[in-house]
Amino acid sequence: MLLAPDRGVGDRLATEKGPSAQRRICAAETRSRLGDGSTRCRGQIERGRDRTHVRNLTSGELVDAFARAGLRDIQLSEDPFELDFDEWFDRGTPASPKSEVRAALLSGNARGFTPRSRPDGGVTIGCIRVMVRGTR
Repeated sequence: MLLAPDRGVGDRLATEKGPSAQRRICAAETRSRLGDGSTRCRGQIERGRDRTHVRNLTSGELVDAFARAGLRDIQLSEDPFELDFDEWFDRGTPASPKSEVRAALLSGNARGFTPRSRPDGGVTIGCIRVMVRGTR
């Protein structure tokens, strides 16, 4: 299964099949840090931007899920990327006004979800895409 990198588990799922009998399963996630409330705050921001958002799994939860599925040779890698707040927000199905979500976003940060105000008045969100691979 392939999870879209800036979306939660409940969002777009697709199956990828290789030429061999083995199935490769890949998942991508935007990571958040645990233990300091930033995960909960990020979830509220994500749901404000997109009412269909469920949650993002942490890297550890993804690896554990792959292991429980019986996969082996599990590998994890990270890739930083950036999102423009306005473009990101406009792709969602908002449950909250854009100004409220922007203010909440700028009030803090989590690893993999770090806002940065730009001189032009825009906001860039620094993200980390996590890719987990395993073979059956």
